[in-house]
Amino acid sequence: MSAGTRTPPNALRGTPLRVLGAALGCALLAGALYYGCRAALSDVLSVRARAELAQIKLSGKIPPPLQWRAYRDALQAAIAAAPDNAQLYEDVGYLYAMRGMAAAHFPEIATPLMREALGNYQLATRYRPLDSHAWSSVALAHHYLNDDQALLWDAFDKAMAYGANEPDTQAALFVIGMPRWSALSAPRQAALRAAYARARPHLKDRLTVLVEQYHRRQSM
Repeated sequence: MSAGTRTPPNALRGTPLRVLGAALGCALLAGALYYGCRAALSDVLSVRARAELAQIKLSGKIPPPLQWRAYRDALQAAIAAAPDNAQLYEDVGYLYAMRGMAAAHFPEIATPLMREALGNYQLATRYRPLDSHAWSSVALAHHYLNDDQALLWDAFDKAMAYGANEPDTQAALFVIGMPRWSALSAPRQAALRAAYARARPHLKDRLTVLVEQYHRRQSM
């Protein structure tokens, strides 16, 4: 090769960096496409179940067994596509919890269902660790299972810290706290009193029912 056609050394200096940059860009794009497609597939698999379950939560009704299994299977298929989706675990946990609560008078049936609910709620907190609703659900599951008190109060305290103004979280914490009022630490009693004082009318009505239930039991 003649001197006139030789590639100048400076022209090659940036080539490895350009190749590396292009490769990195391709990798990032592939990753984004993968996670985007995974999330889209999860939505497709669960959209109907999630929509209907939202209505069930509002009504408080328990779906028939075949429908319940259909919801669970759709949500678990969505989890397989997007295993880091905290909301899906919360929804599966709710399905098991509602069945467990309905079977409360039959511990041999209720306990395994509540254990399944607890496991799913714990997974929800792993992927969304600041979600007060997930932590209050963990605390409620421990409450109904009469589990280790340290685990219950750890979840209770996190739910209170992250959801001091979240109505569903506060309602759940009152369900746990009122029957145990005399055993509550002073800071936990103060936190519930403060939550009641600042509650808006709709939430205060819900909390008042729980408080009155506690006082009626105390007077029996």
